Amino acid sequence: MITKDIVVNTIGGIHVGIAVRIKTIIQNREERVFIKYNSEVVNCKNVLKVVALNIMHGQMITLMVDGINEEEVLEKIEKIIKR
Repeated sequence: MITKDIVVNTIGGIHVGIAVRIKTIIQNREERVFIKYNSEVVNCKNVLKVVALNIMHGQMITLMVDGINEEEVLEKIEKIIKR
């Protein structure tokens, strides 16, 4: 498992659109992806739980990826969150 702290730069934070884009990246993959925010950890395949974290622009999150191609998956998700 790899982890990385990331500052959310998307306008509006991690809203439904961003959560769906993350889920699309991982839905047919074996890697497991979690977001940790304010001591809560949620599976990124659950869009509602990700949105319920209420992560706003400028907030720090920890992205956790576990699996064979974890670095590739982390990089793809990081591009979405940091743009």
